Amino acid sequence: DGLGSQLRGTLAYPNALSQGAVNSDSLIHALAVEVGRQLKLIGVHMNLAPVSNLAGIQEAGYRFDVYGEDGFLVTSKLTSYLHGLQSQNILGCAKYFPVQGITVTDVIKGVPVTRPFIDSVQAYPFKELFRQGIHAVMPATSEFPVFYETKKFARKNKFSSALLSSLFAGDWIKKRMDYKGLLIVDMRTVEAASGRIKGADAEFLAFQAGNDIIITDNNPLPAIRRIRKLARNDKRYADQLQTSVKKILGAKYDAGLSVRK
Repeated sequence: DGLGSQLRGTLAYPNALSQGAVNSDSLIHALAVEVGRQLKLIGVHMNLAPVSNLAGIQEAGYRFDVYGEDGFLVTSKLTSYLHGLQSQNILGCAKYFPVQGITVTDVIKGVPVTRPFIDSVQAYPFKELFRQGIHAVMPATSEFPVFYETKKFARKNKFSSALLSSLFAGDWIKKRMDYKGLLIVDMRTVEAASGRIKGADAEFLAFQAGNDIIITDNNPLPAIRRIRKLARNDKRYADQLQTSVKKILGAKYDAGLSVRK
């Protein structure tokens, strides 16, 4: 919806559902160009948008943050929006990658190993945005029953489905969809939905799960100290941290932040 959805006194545009009724995708592109221009004016280089889900008939009420329920129509408009942002060197983020179910296959040192179930129809818009070079993706925070390969894993797992779907879907996205971009998790949403993990524990687990950017309104210093200690003691996590830093620097380069102004 542009800056109007966040900043009072700025221009607000029609919501995504209204835009989905527009026949010309060129208008969506033009809107995204203007949104990108306005973001640059206030020094913002990443837009945590677009919401890339399909409207579902199983949902109660209407969702105004999605373009519609037709996968091809929605994907076409998402692509136009993304290209508009990219023309202004604004980084986009596809939200919210849908996870329909999770099976816990192991628990190693308190960290669950998961196998998510993904609906290929719901994931189609994300797949196409990945092909178009979108810089980031944010998994959904979903509530559903968690399945376990054995009873002992059920006893060992301490985490809710909301937390598992948000934090651990990224690993599947990287491996199964060959996604090379940034994995973003919003811990504010995760903590509100799960209610079972707080503060530094949440951010620490998010890092262990392989996410690159962690959005939080908690004091980050305790989590930073724990992540630093883990990286010093375990080369695997040190390599993971280095990879995340390189990906973030690469995204900044693509946004034109390497050019002295």
